[in-house]
Amino acid sequence: MSETMRSPMGENPAASARPQRSAGDEDLTPLGRALTTAEARHFLSRTSFGITDLAVTELTTLGLERYVDRMLDVKRFPGVATVESQAQALVKDPNYPEEQHDVWTWIIVYTPNPFQEVMALFWNGHFGASFNSTETGNRYFAPEYMQLLRTKGTGNFKELVAQVSTSRLMLLFLNGLDSTKQAPNENFARELWELFTLGRDNGYTQADIVQAARALTGYTRRFQPEVDSRILVEYDPARHDPGDKQIFGRTLKGRDGQDGAHEYRDIVELTFSARDPAPWVARKLWEHFVYLEPSDKLTDALGEQLRTHDWDVAAFLRTVFLSKAFFSPAANVGIVKSPIEYVVGFLPTTGLQLSIHCLTDILIQMGQLPGYPPAVNGWPSGKLWLSSSQLVQRASMVGAALASLPPNGLDHLLPPAEQRNKAEVVTTLTNHLNLSIEPEERRLYEASLDIGPDENNFSPFDGRDPKMVRERVANLLYILAQHPGYHLR
Repeated sequence: MSETMRSPMGENPAASARPQRSAGDEDLTPLGRALTTAEARHFLSRTSFGITDLAVTELTTLGLERYVDRMLDVKRFPGVATVESQAQALVKDPNYPEEQHDVWTWIIVYTPNPFQEVMALFWNGHFGASFNSTETGNRYFAPEYMQLLRTKGTGNFKELVAQVSTSRLMLLFLNGLDSTKQAPNENFARELWELFTLGRDNGYTQADIVQAARALTGYTRRFQPEVDSRILVEYDPARHDPGDKQIFGRTLKGRDGQDGAHEYRDIVELTFSARDPAPWVARKLWEHFVYLEPSDKLTDALGEQLRTHDWDVAAFLRTVFLSKAFFSPAANVGIVKSPIEYVVGFLPTTGLQLSIHCLTDILIQMGQLPGYPPAVNGWPSGKLWLSSSQLVQRASMVGAALASLPPNGLDHLLPPAEQRNKAEVVTTLTNHLNLSIEPEERRLYEASLDIGPDENNFSPFDGRDPKMVRERVANLLYILAQHPGYHLR
């Protein structure tokens, strides 16, 4: 792409408009006690897709610290490898993996450690390279990049930046394969600082970008039609500018020959030593998992935490997830769900299913397919996900999931037949969806269970009647899934 594109992002009020926070809202000391059920459900709503009874039980049984440690250890989480193998079975030709969006969607839906995919999708939006930039010969760049984000997402942030910088997908996406000493391309240098590490206009100049672009030269494509039609990436010293560069008021020593390829890492190292990415990145992580618009004081404290942990994302997030602030009143204000969070979360929460192809089609229509951020600054966020068309598409997805239910297809969500009075059904479903409802809402939901498919067909709800349960509980579940509170996590 010759010019980096941007998608509209969520609202970001000026610092003067930030809400007032209490000391408890910013307290990073450990909670230090067992979670209540409500706190366990809050934790899961922010760190996974949907809330299941099994996950709540595991969290309360293990305790917060042990659960977090297991969740963050993505390399050794049991069962993930099996799901990855199942997903790879969807690929017909590994050299030309046309089905990569299906692969990642499958893993997201069926993984036993959803947090790993939550983190990978966060980085997919942060480093906004898209699979859409690939074509037949370089389609295999996509699974490489997906695995990088999935396996390194809780590791060292500085190392992740360095590896993303020279990943084949990023080199393709931000024109690194077209950048030569005669015509250095500025795209990656600009986005490295503006979006990936420092934030817009924060400690760098256009002159710094121009100089950094000289360092980021030399990579190119190579075609090997005699072997196959795949496009290879290699480093060509003749395309690299080996001269010294002046960046941040410092001299970056140029490198010759094959050693010139290391200047990508030199730029990353210089960014972390001459500037401070910690507050920018820590704030983005905080806003994704805890609450929006943290104060400058808290942002500085979060940056210090990230530096203290030597850029280790897992260690930083452990501090965040165990903190009192994570369970504070400010953190309990809902954050708008993205399409993936809404769609994928609905399925494990309810135990309903859709085919992977149906799911990916829905996510394409809703504008958030894994691996395909629409622009270099990732996906939109916040209220932009609650447009009228988005809400219609969310309702359609729920309807599709409910359309093919067998007569007893909702029994797993409900109390035993002899206990299925209207009050118990409403309580059970709202608990599953993590909804808090007002008394008047409850009365309306209970009354809806007395009405059949024909609105004129009034008859008292009988929880022992499979047909009535199938029709009326499905209708209530459809209604509840459109509740304003269910669009928040």
